[in-house]
Amino acid sequence: MNDTSFLNNFKAITNNLINCMNSINSFNAEYTALDKGNTISEEALTELGITKGEFTTAVSSFLAFKSLFETGHNTNLYKVK
Repeated sequence: MNDTSFLNNFKAITNNLINCMNSINSFNAEYTALDKGNTISEEALTELGITKGEFTTAVSSFLAFKSLFETGHNTNLYKVK
């Protein structure tokens, strides 16, 4: 793979990551506004084979990524987008 192709792939991956982070931010806004940490139904979790603990832990991971981005890493990615 030549350098231009390599960099184009990097830019595409960067854009995908930025889009994912935007989705996480939207998810977090809804999660917080609807208090889903406390109101998510056990039936829905069971139907999807997810425990409340697993869901809560996964949300915490989302929030860790969000926090990392907010410390300046998002600026780094937007520069090469």
